[in-house]
Amino acid sequence: MMPAGYVKPDDETNDEYLASFIDHTYETPDLWLKIIFDAHKKMLAIDPSYEISQIKEKFGGLRYYFDTKFDWNSPEAIAMNAIVGEAEKRVAELESSRRANNARDKSDLQTWDDEGGVN
Repeated sequence: MMPAGYVKPDDETNDEYLASFIDHTYETPDLWLKIIFDAHKKMLAIDPSYEISQIKEKFGGLRYYFDTKFDWNSPEAIAMNAIVGEAEKRVAELESSRRANNARDKSDLQTWDDEGGVN
């Protein structure tokens, strides 16, 4: 997955960070990237000057950290936090589904031993 501590350098734009993010995250599922870019597009619509601080995978989930010109209690910042929350939720659902599919696939591979037990 993505590197745990890939923080955006201060002199890097959001677009440069996202491009280098893709370069550093060759194992990141395409659906994660789609979710990240969808969130970014929505965030830009609210605050074109918002800054990504860091995007990472932590405990199998997405973490998307940002700064905005808006006060954190403003409707705009609350909406931006909701966008991030939705993106993190979508990734969590994807990962849960992936884990369930992996478990199912592993159970399909089980064989029975001579005594009727599972190998």
